[in-house]
Amino acid sequence: MKRVYTKNREKINNRLTETIETFSPETREYENVYALPLISKKEENLVLGGLCDADFNRSTISQQDIFYCKNGYRVNEADLTVCEEPVVFGGFFFGQFGILLLMSLSRLWWVVENPDDPRKLVFLYVRGDEAAKTNGDNIMRLLGVDKSRYEIIEKPTIFKKILVPDETWISRNKISEKLLLPHKIIAERLLKKHPEETPKKIYFSRAKFKRARCAPDGINEEYYEEFYRRRGFEVFYPEQLPLERQIRLIAGADVFVSTFGTLAHFGTMFLKNGAKQVMLQRAEKLFNWLYIQLFLVKFRDLDWYFIEATKNPYPTHHDGGVFFYCPTDEFKEYLDDKEIPYRADELKYEATDAEIKEYMRRWVKIYSNPRIFRYLDQPELFPILQALCFQYTGKMLDPKEFLE
Repeated sequence: MKRVYTKNREKINNRLTETIETFSPETREYENVYALPLISKKEENLVLGGLCDADFNRSTISQQDIFYCKNGYRVNEADLTVCEEPVVFGGFFFGQFGILLLMSLSRLWWVVENPDDPRKLVFLYVRGDEAAKTNGDNIMRLLGVDKSRYEIIEKPTIFKKILVPDETWISRNKISEKLLLPHKIIAERLLKKHPEETPKKIYFSRAKFKRARCAPDGINEEYYEEFYRRRGFEVFYPEQLPLERQIRLIAGADVFVSTFGTLAHFGTMFLKNGAKQVMLQRAEKLFNWLYIQLFLVKFRDLDWYFIEATKNPYPTHHDGGVFFYCPTDEFKEYLDDKEIPYRADELKYEATDAEIKEYMRRWVKIYSNPRIFRYLDQPELFPILQALCFQYTGKMLDPKEFLE
């Protein structure tokens, strides 16, 4: 069955032919383990820390590499906290909500299966601001874990005895059936607590979500909001809703539509078996999280589709770029294949001068940062960026900062 409707579908489909390997997670107990808060060495593109042995080596402890975190770092004995009581390693709290949903609950199958175990859970924290930690606290609360039962390790600590449950997601195509245990428990509890009916067809939009450094990252997502409203969908802006309400809406839905990213992760983890999930692609550049997400929906019993939904005037990256939503040839192809009726005028859209100027303004604001510009990995775009920057801000950029 055709599920990918993008210009680069051949490359995506080739990757998706990989077989998914399932496994049963286990637990391992260690003594005298060093828990090191993660530190970043940007100049070397490294993150150091994690659970380590006495030689500050991570490889002997059961844990997955966190992005490019490959090893520990040395700590003076005087700077170490010693914990004598036995604990359980809960994993890594991610500051980014979408990754938290995918990765931070990976070891918590053990909590679901051992709800009365008195040992404290300990976590390490992976980037993000203080407000982002609230997401992790809310998830733990919904899982039934009181805040007194877990701790985020902020100082290098030696644990005399620590139980380490295996992760249920080792790689994009090595997944345990127990991965979704925490999500299932949370959804079941919320639906039981609030049994009132929820909409069966929902669209979660980012149109009103504002990133810290700029305006909303999408322009004209309202096009898709209106398209789906006319077909009986209710549109929600999740940042305006309590987390409990968001989960209830997804768990009760038969069809869930959103842009690809955090909202797609959210849907995949909490939708019921057999539900339909439509993911609208916003950036053309392929990246690892795309494959992780698509392998997860492939693993789940979901009727899923991945559809190109933007025509971006200039290249942009998924995490932090700017996107122009409008009808695409791929969207039309999807509608035709699924025999979803539409009027001819519904698939016609002419961008206004104001929309194009707003896109350019945001694109310049984002990529005038040399570090972010390098994400594009297209140095030949610098002359265009330079010209647009002068047009919209009156400033000239230093080529040495962008091209060296």
